[in-house]
Amino acid sequence: MIDTFKSYPGLNFEEDWKVVTMLIGMNDICNYCKDKTLFSPDSFIHYMTEALDMMMKEIPRTIVNVVQILPMKPLREVQRPTLGCQLQKSFCSCLVQPEENSTELKELVEINTQFQDGTVDLSFFTADCFHFTVKGHEELAKGLWNNMFQPVGGKETIKTFSEPIKLICPAKEHPYIYTSC
Repeated sequence: MIDTFKSYPGLNFEEDWKVVTMLIGMNDICNYCKDKTLFSPDSFIHYMTEALDMMMKEIPRTIVNVVQILPMKPLREVQRPTLGCQLQKSFCSCLVQPEENSTELKELVEINTQFQDGTVDLSFFTADCFHFTVKGHEELAKGLWNNMFQPVGGKETIKTFSEPIKLICPAKEHPYIYTSC
């Protein structure tokens, strides 16, 4: 990504502002049963910290949007007959194969909670039941916009996408993007 930014036509790497959105961790949950150390929350935090530190050091004028991962258990209940959804079940075997009340499933749900918290509306996902639809991207973009103009410690949390997110305007007394510095 850093090399792409440096060589992207029309981008002034040093002077132009960039927004990087990170949505990672769901594949870690899908593979947790295969290697509980590599795909643990601690490992996730370690690699996420390394990535954020690298971006801070290497990419000037960058806003990083870290998107919280979604609860994965509803993936077990997906009944869409699309090839993508059926394949997704095999890609996430650690989640879909354990019996409903098994200790393995309970452990995975707890691990998922350690990565995040919330609920899922499947209309925000593509036919593979994993990536976002245009609808999902639109709502996430509006949430990012709003959060950029809310102070650290005062950011709204999106609890559900069932109601469209209303855009906010920057306040006259603080018309800039809030940062923690």
